[in-house]
Amino acid sequence: MEVIIEVVEVCDVFKGKSINMKRKQIIKDIAQMLRCLYLPYSSAIKKQQQDVVRFLEANKIEFEEVDITMSEEQRQWMYKNIPPEKKPAQGNPLPPQIFNGDRYCGDYDSFFEAKESNTVYSFLGLKSRLASKAEP
Repeated sequence: MEVIIEVVEVCDVFKGKSINMKRKQIIKDIAQMLRCLYLPYSSAIKKQQQDVVRFLEANKIEFEEVDITMSEEQRQWMYKNIPPEKKPAQGNPLPPQIFNGDRYCGDYDSFFEAKESNTVYSFLGLKSRLASKAEP
């Protein structure tokens, strides 16, 4: 099975100029798209975003990075698709928020807990690399 994913890297703002790089990749053996939604202006949020991205890249997990400051549609999609019990009592949930297709995986704190307990693949709704290699 092949899945085509459009990868949108986070918009870098430098001296008022926005640079938005896009590329397409064909991936094999992944049934759903992993989506990471970000808001790039906060240093704390940026650090969390980088932590998630570094982990995904280091483990060769394909993903789509979405800058929600550049798309009202994506921002509304994120707000709509986070389960009510996961939303804050006041205001909107802050990125990074992680989805596998339309399935909500969690926020950064949930990702960090999964990473610390070595359950990230389960958290992301993916087969672990070890399980994939063990199968004939």
